[in-house]
Amino acid sequence: MLISRSRPPTPTDSPAAAAFAVAPAGDGLRAAVAEAPAAGLDAAALARLATLDPTGQSRLLERVLTAFRVSADRLLSQLDAAQIGGDCKAIRLVAHTLKSSSASIGALALSQHCARIEALIRDTATHDLNPASLDADLDTLRQDLAAALRAIERLLPNGPP
Repeated sequence: MLISRSRPPTPTDSPAAAAFAVAPAGDGLRAAVAEAPAAGLDAAALARLATLDPTGQSRLLERVLTAFRVSADRLLSQLDAAQIGGDCKAIRLVAHTLKSSSASIGALALSQHCARIEALIRDTATHDLNPASLDADLDTLRQDLAAALRAIERLLPNGPP
């Protein structure tokens, strides 16, 4: 923003505020995203998505959040099956997929935890993995995912208040 270079920054100079300053009146999702940090998501990540659809006409943000929610349900089922079956390769693939998609929507704690699990499995021989430790890591991943999904529900239209 050119104006911000000629004056001291203000609280409204955040990436989220800049991205949502152009939001059409009545666009509840874009207005709600300004509250993303309170919801548990990174406002800057959501602002980057919003810049791809500056008027909100394509409802990109809503579509991306909805797609994440749908894919998370599928990935959670895959994670459960892989954990029950002891399939570390499938667990790593789920962690890898969630790592990228969660970062793109601003669920940074989830993304970082997925990265740790992915690296642990990639860098450790399967027979050397501590099953109890991996189970604990996967429980934390599930908690992080549940928190991200709650945040998305608060942001999406018709989500909980």
